[in-house]
Amino acid sequence: PVEAFLRCFYAFTNARLALICKGFTDETDARAMLPEWAVGYAPQVELVPDVGFDIGSYRRAAPRLHAELVCFCNSFSRPLVSGWIDRLTWALEQGDCGLVGCTGSLEGIPGSPFPNPHVRTNAFIMRRELFMDLDIPEPRVKIDANELEAGQTSITRQVRARGLDTRITNAMNVAWDVHVSKMASVFRWGGQRNLLVADNRTDEYSNSNADRRAFL
Repeated sequence: PVEAFLRCFYAFTNARLALICKGFTDETDARAMLPEWAVGYAPQVELVPDVGFDIGSYRRAAPRLHAELVCFCNSFSRPLVSGWIDRLTWALEQGDCGLVGCTGSLEGIPGSPFPNPHVRTNAFIMRRELFMDLDIPEPRVKIDANELEAGQTSITRQVRARGLDTRITNAMNVAWDVHVSKMASVFRWGGQRNLLVADNRTDEYSNSNADRRAFL
């Protein structure tokens, strides 16, 4: 997955890359996981403990990422469209927007029943200062991570509570409010034909038969 992401990243954007490496104690060991062709790009490497799931790792690394805007992706993310970060940035800069994702969902979780609009955290962009100002306790178990993505204290809800918009953008460079995220045709809707960044969940849908897609 890491090599697949790197190939897509360097093919489709000129943004600066930081690799958040979980469970490594030595940067040399972390860099050793890079494929030989990628070593010359010398991405920033941030070492974090192997705890906290994805969101916890993003929060630990954020203070050391020296950029006004940060776009977080997990290791299964694969950019599909040239200029994908430019499209996310454009959507973030329209009006009073605080959070833009490549996919969103209305799926419910315990305590937050359907319809439960939220930005999925597989690939999203925010202002670093705002991200660091949110209440993001380190998840200890999976349900804690689910809560931060889709619960009553989710990143989406915290951003909206500040009076800021939360949006989903797509390959057509159109940004939709997360409440109507299905209109973007990026996650389990419209054949996902306008997807900017794929991941293991979008792959699950793409590789499913008609009955499974209908269920999803």
